[in-house]
Amino acid sequence: MKKILVVALYPNESCPVFSLHFAKALLRNGCSVYAILPQNVINKEEWLETLSSDQICFIDNEKGKGWKGKIQKYSNIFKFILFRKKFLQSILKIKFDIVFYTFFHRWNALLKRYLFSKRHILFVHDPIPHSDEHANRKNRQKKQIKNMDAIIVLSKKFIPLCQSEFGLSVDKILYMPHCLMHYGGDKRVQFDKNKEINFLFFGRITSYKGLDVLIKAYRKLEEFNTKVKLTIAGNGDFDSYMEEFSNLKNALLINRYIQDEEIKDIFLQENTICVLPYIDATQSGVIPIAYEYGNPVIASDTGGLKEQLFEGEVGIFCLPNDVESLFQKMFDVVNNTDLIFSQSEQMIHFSSKLNWEYATNVLLDTITL
Repeated sequence: MKKILVVALYPNESCPVFSLHFAKALLRNGCSVYAILPQNVINKEEWLETLSSDQICFIDNEKGKGWKGKIQKYSNIFKFILFRKKFLQSILKIKFDIVFYTFFHRWNALLKRYLFSKRHILFVHDPIPHSDEHANRKNRQKKQIKNMDAIIVLSKKFIPLCQSEFGLSVDKILYMPHCLMHYGGDKRVQFDKNKEINFLFFGRITSYKGLDVLIKAYRKLEEFNTKVKLTIAGNGDFDSYMEEFSNLKNALLINRYIQDEEIKDIFLQENTICVLPYIDATQSGVIPIAYEYGNPVIASDTGGLKEQLFEGEVGIFCLPNDVESLFQKMFDVVNNTDLIFSQSEQMIHFSSKLNWEYATNVLLDTITL
């Protein structure tokens, strides 16, 4: 039985859910699983239902904003180094077969110094840093990647890129598809051709995701069709988009962190189509949610998005950073209800191929110890 440690150090957004599904899949594949998690992880109760208390180590790596946050950050690191035996407890004594770091985090390198394992493997969700990422973070990620025994990418397209960018041999780059996130329930989005189409942008608000392109394309769409709606739901700075957004006729903004239990209701709104107008991207956690609920997807043909949509066997694609191209795809969807129904059915059909247990089993078979 393989002894595996899952390190997942972000308390919210997709990290806790992705990491928990991965841990459960490891258990179903017969592994003995342990975890290191933030004290304030949002799905703490579910982790404690999955693993026993002696298999989980909760650490305090929370920090605030501004200068107080910087002091708190270094204080947490100092306390951890000084009292690591207290923090890590029995986990410090275990010799693991594999430590999986499910997301890049500055503390990964710190923990790696003290954990005993045959293999340290990092999931690299974004091999190409987003255009708005700070240079320091890019450099830290690059250094961390090079110091791992192997990395896992969620798109085959980025295997050669990681070879050239990070100087890794191909045997150090593993692949696993981004599986379904399972935010609850087995319902599917319903469509009524007599009601308005709801275009949904979901997720963290940041410049590389092309919200300005979406708002301009939707404004143009409103000139041709009144039976449309735009919903933008996610946390982040929306100030630079507010002026143009406020001129839209039928648009809803939910500018805050979306709790896991709210996600289902957002995606199950009648006639909802997901829009990913990303300017650059590697992959997206929104697509697995859309698979789960059967939402059609309009996405920019950038990065690994098309691969996530089975190389275009499902999904509707526009040119990245192109208002006219996105508008045309949205216009085509609104005026072709048969396309909406067929895309929804295809999303449900392809969702069966994104099974955590199967994908994790294949991954484990590729790792040599």
